[in-house]
Amino acid sequence: MWRKLGIEPGEGRVFAWGAFALFLLGWADVSLKNVSETFFLKRVGPEWLPLVFLANSVLLVATTGLLGRIAARKDRLWLLPRIFVGLAVMLLPLWFLVLAGVSEVFSLLVIASKQLTSLALLVFWIAMGDLLHGRQTKRLFAPMMAGVTLGTILGSFASQPLGRLLGIEGLLPVASVFMLLAALATLPLRKLRPRFDRAATPMAQRKRETQADGHGFTQLWSENPLFRMLFLGTLCSGLLGPMLYFQFSYVADLATSGAGGEDRLLAFYAQLRGWIGFGVLATQLLVAGKLYRRIGIPLAAALSPLIYLFGFLGLSVRMSLPAGVGAMAGVKLQDNAVYDPAVRVLYSLFPESIRPRASAFLEGPIKRGGGALGNVLTIAAIRLGSPAAVGFAALPIAAIWLGASLLLWRHYPRLLLAASASRSRYRDALEGAELLDPTTVRALQPELCSEDPARCRAAVDLVSEATPQVAVPALARAAADASDTARPILVAALDRQLERSIEDPIRSNEAVRSLESLLDRAAQLGERDRADVVQSYGRLAKGAAAVERLTGFLEDSNPAVRLAALAALHRCGAALPDAPDLDATLSRAILGDDPIAGRIAREEYRALLLCEGDASQWDDRIELLAAALRNENGRADVAEALAEVAVRHGSRAGCVGDRVIAVRDDENRRVRAALLRYVGYSERLEDADWLIDHLGSEHEEWAAAAREGLRALGPSSSDLLLRELTFGKRSKREGILEVIRELHVPPEVLRGLYERELDGVERDLTHARALANRPAFEVLEQRLEERVHEELHTALLFLAAIEGEERIAELGDRLETTRGRERQRAIVLEALESLLPAQEKARLMPLLEEDPSQAMPRTARRQAAAVTETLSQLREDPEELTRTIASGVSVAAGFEVEDHASVDAVEKMMHLRALPIFEGLTARQLMDLAGVVKEETLPKDAVVVQQGEYDDCLYLVVEGMIRIHRGETLLAEIGPGGFFGEIALLEGIARTATATTQSSSKLLRLERSELMHLIEELPAIAVTLLQTLSARIRTLTDRLDV
Repeated sequence: MWRKLGIEPGEGRVFAWGAFALFLLGWADVSLKNVSETFFLKRVGPEWLPLVFLANSVLLVATTGLLGRIAARKDRLWLLPRIFVGLAVMLLPLWFLVLAGVSEVFSLLVIASKQLTSLALLVFWIAMGDLLHGRQTKRLFAPMMAGVTLGTILGSFASQPLGRLLGIEGLLPVASVFMLLAALATLPLRKLRPRFDRAATPMAQRKRETQADGHGFTQLWSENPLFRMLFLGTLCSGLLGPMLYFQFSYVADLATSGAGGEDRLLAFYAQLRGWIGFGVLATQLLVAGKLYRRIGIPLAAALSPLIYLFGFLGLSVRMSLPAGVGAMAGVKLQDNAVYDPAVRVLYSLFPESIRPRASAFLEGPIKRGGGALGNVLTIAAIRLGSPAAVGFAALPIAAIWLGASLLLWRHYPRLLLAASASRSRYRDALEGAELLDPTTVRALQPELCSEDPARCRAAVDLVSEATPQVAVPALARAAADASDTARPILVAALDRQLERSIEDPIRSNEAVRSLESLLDRAAQLGERDRADVVQSYGRLAKGAAAVERLTGFLEDSNPAVRLAALAALHRCGAALPDAPDLDATLSRAILGDDPIAGRIAREEYRALLLCEGDASQWDDRIELLAAALRNENGRADVAEALAEVAVRHGSRAGCVGDRVIAVRDDENRRVRAALLRYVGYSERLEDADWLIDHLGSEHEEWAAAAREGLRALGPSSSDLLLRELTFGKRSKREGILEVIRELHVPPEVLRGLYERELDGVERDLTHARALANRPAFEVLEQRLEERVHEELHTALLFLAAIEGEERIAELGDRLETTRGRERQRAIVLEALESLLPAQEKARLMPLLEEDPSQAMPRTARRQAAAVTETLSQLREDPEELTRTIASGVSVAAGFEVEDHASVDAVEKMMHLRALPIFEGLTARQLMDLAGVVKEETLPKDAVVVQQGEYDDCLYLVVEGMIRIHRGETLLAEIGPGGFFGEIALLEGIARTATATTQSSSKLLRLERSELMHLIEELPAIAVTLLQTLSARIRTLTDRLDV
């Protein structure tokens, strides 16, 4: 059931409680509206309604602004039920005032009815931001808001019988009770906060800070035509809403005048709002989507001013209840079910950088300002004329809105092209399926056939984002009509579109006819176009006529065309006795030298692997496809095909993982992005650290592919993500947080991850014991001890999630900051011990209370293995850093290993570790530092640095001897293991002496800019450097005191 609603695993309870709370809110809201407007119209009068609405508009600006600021500083999920309770309690004194007969309360009731929904929904969706990421919110918004609609329907129909039973004023405590129930329904949401959400808060803050800056109103108006058009529509909509509502309220009051008017008006509101709610729900489910596809988003939105226009015309002719009901029902159905969703889709045409600010302007001050101005115009029309004059004043406004909507419809294709050209491919995708209806795509036909290649490509890129059923006929039709300049672009786009739809074949007679007209002119097509058209035709056409036409191309002079025809016939199931074997032909083509035939072979292998998973040749086919990675030409196509096969078949595609990983260092952006996706979908957990490394990539497509790959790996990578979040580079953190928030980790998986961390602690302690007291392996032992700390910290995070006790995670973080401060650490450990379950306390406390190397003999259940066995296991460790260090120290200790590339990195690391200013760095930080130092080999008598020159490098002597002097005065001689330049490294001052080589020398150079960049990525390095320098200053001070 959840799947049918678009709800994915892990979202069911959030959706259920959220929708239930909104259902109760909808009931409370409609009850309050019915009673407040009934009393106001009958006891105050409709002529005062615009003035009260105007006061509410001003008040709403203040209350929503205040609530937004409070929500920014508080825990939103803690605040949500309290706001709901506050709104519920607010209704009780109003009820008492009604019972007391205080006439001023009726205006307050109307204001309260308007404030309640606005404030409740505002805080609700702000709180949902702490439970759902952006894609989830977009998916769940409509089905959750259906809860409000259902609550409105049932609450409205129930208002009449409840009003008879309790009296009209009795609906106020009913509304209050339902608000209290809504508050109770929000309480479970706090327990459903995403796992590890404690870490996600900084990301949310950064996003809000990023979105806080943007374009001002003047810049939006001057630079963005879409904003100008939507501005007019939004302003007119805001103006007309209160004007129509006044006229409707006026005729409703007139129709129910006389004895029993309040009861009759309440019954009228109850029935009308209930049926309108039912109509809105039915329109959303059954009509809106079809309307968008039929006439397009802009034209569907343009129906709103048309309905307003007819509504006001009817009321201008005769101020009657049928005219008012018809106008109000039509407007509510159109606005709630069609117009509002359409406008939200149109907002996606704004570039991501200005979208939040543009939508905030339109939905906030412009719409509310229009509402306030509409109330002022209503008051003026009543004072200068009559209630009927309001309709006459509204007619030109509706006409202006209609004109602006038709202008938007006319310029819509151009706006789409501009939006498509300016968007980011990976972060700012258009809502193609919703924005590109058949009518709009047909309007883009001249652009598709343009002689200008740039305009043609822009239109092709845009049309390709439509659904395949819309895009394929349009591209085929354009290819048949286009000139020789544009046709190759269109044919290639059609081929890509059909490639993407290979698992769900498209049926389009229109596209088939267009391609047949092209095949009739096949001799005029280039070799590549002819092969692509034959291939596309074979994917679309079926039947004997198609087989006959394709058979004719088996005799084509071009091998790529023959291959495309052969594959198409295989797909049609045509058995030709003289036809060559498909797999043999594909094998020759994919490994051959013909680039066109090779591309066709790659595409056909992809299709066969995706669609014929049960075929006996499947393993052989994927091996042949992976073998084609050796060839740089077409490697990107092969990598992308393998990634798609992994998406479809999961771990089964991992059988060629070693071939794929062998080319993972390819700098081609398409190749790397595809391989990152492949690793995730093929469930290669051993390469998860490679994915994590790319989360901070400067190439946006690599970072996006890494996020996708990690999401595909799922909860199994949680421990690595959490460890990197705490101890890794800053540039990766936002990407890690984004992935973590989207992971659904069931409790049983959490328990398994927790046990895995503790097993890792035991294993690393055992390895450390085997290497203990061996100077050659000190750096490896250091890394193992650091890993124990990291694993224990991650285990505490998992345990906090398992037990639902966030304080365990917070204390785990504090433990990381108390190393070396025994008193503070003892206090934190005591607090942590009080929170741990008894069983976990016995397992964890011995490890947390002592240094790992001291706790190891009592906790490791296995005997220390031999050094050789330990090093062998560590060289195969899943973590790349540990593998690298193990390989490097193994070679240094005289062991035979295959990976000699690790030796230089570890050698640099050990040299840096010997420097006093770097002695406090972790193994991870030292390895990152080793990655940026540069090696220099200098001959004898070479000047390394010159006195008086500005230089900011530190030098470490690996081999040779360096003479430090001023003129002829010798100051020092520095040999292997020594260093000079640390002051210049930190301060960037002029050199105070000259450094010259006394013999052929090898130096390591660390530049200040590289160190500063690394400090930005790993701020802990700066902290460690400060601690080290502080200790040195303290030592020097002590010497001076002596």
